[in-house]
Amino acid sequence: MGRQAIHSSVEDCLRLDAASEAVRPQLQRGGFGSGTWNWSIDGERIGSIGYRMQGLFGDRLTMELNFAVSGQQIQQTITAVQTRPNYGGVRWWFLCPVASNQGNERRVRCLYMPPGQTQFASRIAHSLNYDSQKKSRLSRTISRMLRGYC
Repeated sequence: MGRQAIHSSVEDCLRLDAASEAVRPQLQRGGFGSGTWNWSIDGERIGSIGYRMQGLFGDRLTMELNFAVSGQQIQQTITAVQTRPNYGGVRWWFLCPVASNQGNERRVRCLYMPPGQTQFASRIAHSLNYDSQKKSRLSRTISRMLRGYC
């Protein structure tokens, strides 16, 4: 049998992706601007957060997130950093706020907020796995066969 589902999976969470078409342009504007990011499933809004960029200082950009969880107003500060790949351009990463509070700088592309939680953090900080990790080897093999991959 596959791993037992002890924690939420990334598929159950709200996700901030530094490379998404909604987030990346905001990071690239030099650290200024504000707005709202929304999440929806089948046209129904399931989540919304307000953001305000607080400026680009060197290779770091700080943004303030404002959202509500179970009627409680939450304000969270997130730091994004940029790197310059060898092939040119700029790549943006988030610093996991949980790791940063522990004195580590863990760069991640995505930050997640599982149901019932009150902050965005990395997959590792929230102990998240992927739905596919919950399937047994036999189940994965059957799925591949049905899709024609074997």
